[in-house]
Amino acid sequence: MIIDKYDGAIRSEDISMCLEQYSKHKEHWLDPQKRLCDVGVTAAATTYKIIYDFVPISYPLLNTPLANIVDKNKVKF
Repeated sequence: MIIDKYDGAIRSEDISMCLEQYSKHKEHWLDPQKRLCDVGVTAAATTYKIIYDFVPISYPLLNTPLANIVDKNKVKF
């Protein structure tokens, strides 16, 4: 759901998730490949706080140089 929220701009291996409070130590991170019930989150509790951080994927907006797109005769810089 996190990946879908950001329209695929992140990968599951770039997500760090923690339960209740965030930690920079990897041993406290939840496995993003597992379901929440597999890591101890159950419906018996009223609320859970899942905190996450991620590194976005950087894609270039233009694959073609702008000079090839713009008609040089019509546009003056």
